[in-house]
Amino acid sequence: MASEEIHIVATFYPKPGKADEIIAIGKATAEKVHANEPDTLIYYAFKVQDKDEVVFVEKYKNKAAVDSHVKTEHFQQLAAQVSGLSTKPFDLKVGSYAFGFGSEGRSKI
Repeated sequence: MASEEIHIVATFYPKPGKADEIIAIGKATAEKVHANEPDTLIYYAFKVQDKDEVVFVEKYKNKAAVDSHVKTEHFQQLAAQVSGLSTKPFDLKVGSYAFGFGSEGRSKI
């Protein structure tokens, strides 16, 4: 049976010196997602080594959870704030689980 989970990777391209601001906005958003969106299963970001890129990694229970997320005020605020701090629009990749495992009980992620 195919999983309904939706995996998303969004790469942001900060203007010089703005990566920390994007990270701070993302962190505040992640706290709101964690508190209010139980069907968001994974939501974190990392700064790419030696590049001005910040990558958000997200996993949602299903498409309805993604649809709900993008309608939230905190997502709308993040999108508006980050666009002014970026050199170009973010790159978005959406897909479904293919293979792998996570650290918690070495279960699939």
